Amino acid sequence: MTIQTSRTSELANPIELSQQNMATMARGFERLRAFTTDYNQNAGKEVLDSSKIIAALTSAGAVNDAVLKGLSENEIAQITEQPVIVARALQKEFQKVEGETSREGIKRMPSRISVQTYPLDELIAKYDPSDFGSPVLGEIRRRVNDALGRNQDPRIVVFDDEGKVIVEPTLQLLKEAMQGDPDLKVVTIDGIARTTYRLGEHPQQVVSIHPITGAYLRSNGQDKDGLNWNNAGLECKQLLHLAVENGELRLPLSRRDLVYYHALAHREDGLAQLSAEFPTSAQQFTEYKILGDLPSLKAFRNSKSDREIDPSEVIKTKRY
Repeated sequence: MTIQTSRTSELANPIELSQQNMATMARGFERLRAFTTDYNQNAGKEVLDSSKIIAALTSAGAVNDAVLKGLSENEIAQITEQPVIVARALQKEFQKVEGETSREGIKRMPSRISVQTYPLDELIAKYDPSDFGSPVLGEIRRRVNDALGRNQDPRIVVFDDEGKVIVEPTLQLLKEAMQGDPDLKVVTIDGIARTTYRLGEHPQQVVSIHPITGAYLRSNGQDKDGLNWNNAGLECKQLLHLAVENGELRLPLSRRDLVYYHALAHREDGLAQLSAEFPTSAQQFTEYKILGDLPSLKAFRNSKSDREIDPSEVIKTKRY
């Protein structure tokens, strides 16, 4: 599912428009340029950037005078991210251009104004976790924050085996989050346990991280130095990670030291040797292992928080 945040995929790029359309478009934008020039002169400094305003309008689908004339002041304010008083003045300038008015381009704009009118189930149906700039994502976050009165990032999204959002349980989790209910790590849907995710996260974003530096590893387990950590002992990697967190293993390390710890992590007696070298972290490792709270060494690539995930967290379950 893809939520388009602009009209550029449906309408021709303004640069590629015909000469006739460019001439038609120029009248409204020329008035805009004249207005911003006068506005900046009166302000004594450059407050408005006409090129940025024009780029925002064209990317939203306002590529000719007919559409410009059909925009409301609120739509102009949202699209250009300008104060309403400026948007109102721009609307008056567009209205001065002769010709017909069209709402055709406006109807298909996925603007922030339009998503504010969506019911919750439609928001969830249109939600695309890969589109961080989507007004749908922003609107869901706004409603959660408004309901709770503070910034929250609850686990509310459930995916099927193909990585698509399952609307009904996600909608229910969203409603529960807006009521202030605690997170559920796992929900059971049709007898299948499914992990819940935060907004902007997706199962396919999960990647392995370097146990020492925390950097993302390649899909084959290699780091940027060509060392492969896939076959290293998991407990050795977890202990190394804890040693860095505790300050027993100080960064940055030379390549020689990285190769040394990489080799230890592949040895059968590697955990014993690392435990002797990092006794404080080894004690913590034992405690975390008993609690089932060892680091997962997995993370969500490109999520807003890039947070590390830990599947061994205390699991709360619910059936839907």
